[in-house]
Amino acid sequence: MISYSHKDRPFVVKLAEALGKRGIDVWYDRHLTPRGEFSQQIEEKIRDATAVLVVWSNNAHASKYVRAEAHLAFTLDNLMHVTIEDCFPGLPFNTQHFIKLADWDFDASAPGIDEIVSAIKLPQPPQPLPGPGLRESRTDPEYVARFLDAEAKIKGAKRIAAGDLSEVYRGQYGRRQLAIKAIRNAAFRNEIMQDFSEEIAISSNLSHPAFLRISNVLFDEDICFIVSDHVDGAQTIGRKIKTDGAASFSPGEVIDILNQLCQAIVEAHVVGLRFLAVTPSQIFIKEDKTQVLVQDTRWSIASESDRKRLTKKNVRLSPINFVQFKAHLEKGAIWNDHSGPFMAPEFWLGDSWFRQCMEPVLGKNLQGEELNRAKSDKSHQFALGMVAWSMLAGRIPFAPRSDDNDPKSKERRFLRDSEKFPQQVAKARWRADARALARIVERMVHRNPAMRWPSMDQVRLLIEALDGDYAADQLDNLVKEAYQIVRDEKNLFCKAFYQRLFQKARHLQAKFPSDMSRQHRMLDFALGQLLNFNQLQSEPTTLTQFVDRHRELNLSKEDFEVFGNALVETFDAGLARENERHRMLAALEIVIWPGIFYMIQQCAAPALSSVRGQRRSPPDRHRRRDVRTG
Repeated sequence: MISYSHKDRPFVVKLAEALGKRGIDVWYDRHLTPRGEFSQQIEEKIRDATAVLVVWSNNAHASKYVRAEAHLAFTLDNLMHVTIEDCFPGLPFNTQHFIKLADWDFDASAPGIDEIVSAIKLPQPPQPLPGPGLRESRTDPEYVARFLDAEAKIKGAKRIAAGDLSEVYRGQYGRRQLAIKAIRNAAFRNEIMQDFSEEIAISSNLSHPAFLRISNVLFDEDICFIVSDHVDGAQTIGRKIKTDGAASFSPGEVIDILNQLCQAIVEAHVVGLRFLAVTPSQIFIKEDKTQVLVQDTRWSIASESDRKRLTKKNVRLSPINFVQFKAHLEKGAIWNDHSGPFMAPEFWLGDSWFRQCMEPVLGKNLQGEELNRAKSDKSHQFALGMVAWSMLAGRIPFAPRSDDNDPKSKERRFLRDSEKFPQQVAKARWRADARALARIVERMVHRNPAMRWPSMDQVRLLIEALDGDYAADQLDNLVKEAYQIVRDEKNLFCKAFYQRLFQKARHLQAKFPSDMSRQHRMLDFALGQLLNFNQLQSEPTTLTQFVDRHRELNLSKEDFEVFGNALVETFDAGLARENERHRMLAALEIVIWPGIFYMIQQCAAPALSSVRGQRRSPPDRHRRRDVRTG
């Protein structure tokens, strides 16, 4: 298969003719099927080809399509290069040999064509690996070590762990340490094997440090070997919670880990990874403690807080969805202690339910890849929210009963519990210390995917806004800028807000006067208090009066939460034309919701008659920096 820039097509036609005369079966994109998906056909040809010959020129070097095709061929180890100009692309291609055809005279017997023909690896009949003897099985460590060496040149493979469904081996490829997961009873259909092979090829392109690099997948009859980087000394989040309890993770650490995971998932989306899943069995925590500083006598580590400050937790995520993988096994249930509680409802309720939820919100039909992308986006949010809750609470939020063997019963229990999960977040003991984070988690795990965040990018921005460096530099300025934009058209903003509020909660409209001018002024004052809530040094009297006045209308805590949602959505609409809209909304979410939470608390306080004339004790408020990190 020849990959090239269309500007070099005359040369490629001559090259294809010359190789054809030498007995080489050549394909290039003049053979594309008119009705087919071009990119899909080209990818299939790259995977099927004995060799992929890239014709490098300045035009080809500037083509993102040529580079993408070359990168896929590089990962499949069937890449060859010719140059027709003085042009040498960068890594990883410049580590390989280039055949120079700049002065080729189109002679099929030229030395350059000889070099191409001799370099092409013609298919060889597979040499059978010596099968297991009478006393060894295909899971015998010695047989596995021979298999990995013969098939992938992985040396010294030794078994380091064994479980009910799989075993883990450690080996070495050159200087690179590898972990090989051997999944037993993996009798796949050919199309399933192809799907997973493609997934491996895509995931091997990921460069984010939060991802374990997955480099290969091998099949030996009913055993599947998945090859990834080895993480030395890491442990799963679930194991750390089990041994150290909820106190093992502070809100700040959870924010740091979520930020890494969000960024990694967004990068996976960019390269087209389809089956990414987030489950506790795949999330590893690697603690990098600055032991040198601690042991150095020149440094005095006076307190436990100093030690924590010198500790960093890095998260690593495997991009292979082992839950989906196990669904295709002949034996083994999908539900287990690690995966079930973290699977989003759309995995159980299916595409029709998901489209019913999402299409009215998006205003378009979801089909094919767009449906898969939207479903993946929303399910990642759900899983991340569940992981965050588990880290902060020290336990998974819910799980199927171990004595329940009925899959339908487990499914019903999961869906029922997932519907109640936002209420669990609202009552969580850590909510007072991590109010902004609780708001994000609650939205991410909402059973209705239309109620989750618009995208993983938006979740990433929110988590970044909670993270220290970004918030310290930009949070205040973004909030002030957003407020000024909508305040310039104050009456329009207030009118739009109340329209949205009454649409969300129709029973509220009857409680308000027909002349809303005074109500608009009250909203403007309350909004100012909300935006400055965490910087106030005294009792927020305007906000308190706002609650008192509305409590006389018999408003509930739920009504104030609807108020907060309507407020953020009205900002969203008012900032629609702003370049920094997404960052402004992220900042507003972080800043507004502590004040909304305060108003909900005030709404649940004793009756007005018992507190009139008394000064309420100020709430347990943190300065802005504390809210960012917790």
